[in-house]
Amino acid sequence: MSDYLQIIDEIDQIDRLLLQKYRVKNFTENLDGARLEFYHPESEDSQEIHIGTANARKYASVKVFEQVYKTFI
Repeated sequence: MSDYLQIIDEIDQIDRLLLQKYRVKNFTENLDGARLEFYHPESEDSQEIHIGTANARKYASVKVFEQVYKTFI
């Protein structure tokens, strides 16, 4: 898979969960990429995804900042 397609796939995974009203619970980075844990506040369901590309990790960081910003407003 090309790098571009991998980035699009990882961003799509993040967006899909956020559109289903999941919220980021934990964001852990390591040498292999990043592991994101999501939870759904209404159903107590949780999901975990692994993202490996730098662009998708940056995108996930922005989404975490947006989530935190919305909680303080």
